[in-house]
Amino acid sequence: MIGYSFLIVAMILLRVKTQYGFLSAFAGGVWALIPDVYWIEWFPVEYIPLMREVHSLDWVNVFFFHRILDLNYLDDTPTDVVIPILVAFLLTGVYSYMEIRKNRKVS
Repeated sequence: MIGYSFLIVAMILLRVKTQYGFLSAFAGGVWALIPDVYWIEWFPVEYIPLMREVHSLDWVNVFFFHRILDLNYLDDTPTDVVIPILVAFLLTGVYSYMEIRKNRKVS
C-alpha cells in the first residue's frame, strides 16, 4: 500500500498528466513488494536464503522505504492493516475525482 499510495500522492502533487495513472500506482505497489517475493509459495527454494539476505540490507529502502517500515512495524493489528488501506482508497478517490474533472474540462 505504501508504494501505491506514494505514487498516487506524487501524481496528485506533481499534476502528472498520463492515461496510465492507476497502472503506474499499481506498479509502485508491486515495486515495494519485491523484497518480500520470497514469501510467495512458488518462489524457487534455492533463492530464499539469498532473498532473505537482500531483504535485511539497508539498500532495500529504494523499494519505498521497505527496510525502515519492516524495522518499525509493530504487529498485525487491525489498525496497522486498515489505516493504510483506507488511506490508499482515499487517495484513489481524490486522484479519480481529479481525473474525472480534468476529462470533463477537455471535452
